[in-house]
Amino acid sequence: MNRIGHRMLGSPVKTAILLIAIVYLPIALYFERSFVDPRPKGRVVAQILGPYVHEAGHAFRGAVLPVYAAQIDDKADNPTVEHDHSSSAEIYEDSHQLGPGHSTFEAIQSLGAGRFSHLPGKIIFSSSDASDPNISGHKYWIVLP
Repeated sequence: MNRIGHRMLGSPVKTAILLIAIVYLPIALYFERSFVDPRPKGRVVAQILGPYVHEAGHAFRGAVLPVYAAQIDDKADNPTVEHDHSSSAEIYEDSHQLGPGHSTFEAIQSLGAGRFSHLPGKIIFSSSDASDPNISGHKYWIVLP
């Protein structure tokens, strides 16, 4: 390459940086504007982490990261109080809300269909379609609105 061409382009590193910027910036701007956060909305949103323990029938037990556990457990139903509905927790399978909540363990394990119970230290739930949440590929969330 002659001196004039070399001066016009600059170093190969500068040329590479310029090309990357020309390609990268429009793509980054597109995805920033089109990104949809997969998490449900709420005051406290925590992913229910696997592996999920298969309790019986359709019932699985999940947990959240310790950083969320205290906030979530504080709002749980009291298992010693019959028909306690103090938990306002919602459970989501991806972006779809499950329920009914406050279900008995017997209803969750025998009927499934998204039923769940939010108790101190544990979340007992069933998938919407009777699939095993460990292999279904769905993400599960607990939300305190």
